Amino acid sequence: AGAGTHGITYVHIDGGGCVNAASQCTEVTLNTTTGGTHMAESGVHIFPNPTNGLFNVELDLQGLVSLQVFDAAGRLAHSEVFQGNGTRTLRTLNLSGSAKGSYTVQVQNNGGTVTQQVVIE
Repeated sequence: AGAGTHGITYVHIDGGGCVNAASQCTEVTLNTTTGGTHMAESGVHIFPNPTNGLFNVELDLQGLVSLQVFDAAGRLAHSEVFQGNGTRTLRTLNLSGSAKGSYTVQVQNNGGTVTQQVVIE
C-alpha cells in the first residue's frame, strides 16, 4: 500500500473449511521510523529506475543493513542483510525473472527505515 489510509483485510481458511477474517484501517506514511530515529532518504539511491529487472541500490549507511523488496501484492521478492561501510555501498539486484510492475524497496539501518519504489518494465 502506498501513503494514505488503507483498509487491510486478512482472510484465513482453517483445516475445517471455516473462513475467518479480520480487518483494520491503517495509516501508511513514508520515511517514518520506529524509536524516534530518522534515516535520510538521500542515503538510499536506486538506479536505473524504471528498470528491466537488473538495478542497483546505492547506500551511504554505516552498520547492519536490511534490504527487502516486495511486489505489489506485498510478497517478498528479495531479502538480504549486510554490513554497510558508511560510504557508497553498492548492491546489484537481479529481479529480471519477476513480473513487471511496481516494487517496494525497504531499507532498514540503525532503527530507521526508508521505503522507495522501483518499476520493472
